[in-house]
Order: sequence, then C-alpha cells, then structure tokens
Amino acid sequence: MKLISELREQISNHFQTSRSCKKYFSASSHRDELAAYYTAKYLLQDSTEGLWKHRKRGFNNDPLLAYIEIWGVLQAIIIQQDAIAVLYETFIKASPIIPTGSKWKVIRDFRNLCSGHPVNKGKEGKKERAFMGRSFGNYKKIKIEVWNQKKKKTEIREIELAKLIDEYSAEAANLLHDIVSLLPIKWP
Repeated sequence: MKLISELREQISNHFQTSRSCKKYFSASSHRDELAAYYTAKYLLQDSTEGLWKHRKRGFNNDPLLAYIEIWGVLQAIIIQQDAIAVLYETFIKASPIIPTGSKWKVIRDFRNLCSGHPVNKGKEGKKERAFMGRSFGNYKKIKIEVWNQKKKKTEIREIELAKLIDEYSAEAANLLHDIVSLLPIKWP
C-alpha cells in the first residue's frame, strides 16, 4: 500500500506542476475528465490510507465488528481498483489490461463471491454460493464456505488475505507506475 500511496502522490504532484495538464484539463470540453481525475485521486488516497491503517491494526476482536470490517476492507479494495482504472484511462487514454488470473481479478472475484454478488454466481449447473461466518479469520487466513452446485456439496476455502492483498498491491502499483512513466512524455 505504501508504494501505491507514493505513486498516487507522484501523479498528483506532476498534475499540479504540468503546464499541459493545466491547459488540457482547464478546457470546458475536458471538465468531466478533470472531475474524474480529482474524484479518483481522492478515492485512491482515502481507500489506500484506510487499508494501510487497518492492516496495521488488524480486525476487531469482537466478531460482529470484525464481520463489518471485512466487508469494508474488501469494498475499499474495489474502490481502489476503480480509482486506479479511472486514473489510467484519464492519462493513458485506454483501459488498463488486467490479465485473467491476476491477483487484481482474484481479489475482486473473491469479494464478489463472498458478498453474493451476484447471488447466483456462475452458469446453471456450476453456481456457487458463499457464506462467511462471524469468525471468518484474519489477514493471515480467511475461511469461507462455498456451495458448489456442480459437486453438490459445500467446500471450505481458505484465502491468505494478507498475501493476496500484497500481490494485488504490486500489480496495482505497476499500473500506477505506467502512468508516472508516461506523464513527463505525454503531459510535460
């Protein structure tokens, strides 16, 4: 998370000092892009700082409070991903390419599965429904129960959340690094 924060700051600093950014984004025809940039920049800052602080503190010992916190952590990662994608699109003028199997997709799919988004995840005959109880675990390991329609049984899955977040963070930082590298060239 620290690298994501540092790269976000580099993008912000360049934006504030770049003449071409000021000229382009101050034009009335680009006001929506300007709003997208500022919204994404602040969402990225808040989600990153929140995730970083929570990671240092860990989940609450009260299972009900920890249960609410896990949803906040997973949602903050989705907000962070969406903000990074908007920054990427704003400056690179293309959508980021997120490979299948990347930790970016794995953590997003994990959040969607756990939250029941959608409730009937998967195609007919291969649907999965997940349940995460009050005592789900911690950053080291999270346990979820997943109904596997194809196998007609409930499976216990364990996710090393801290490791997954660290691996995802490296991928997210690579996208931000792409922006930082391009800024002096495209937006002097």
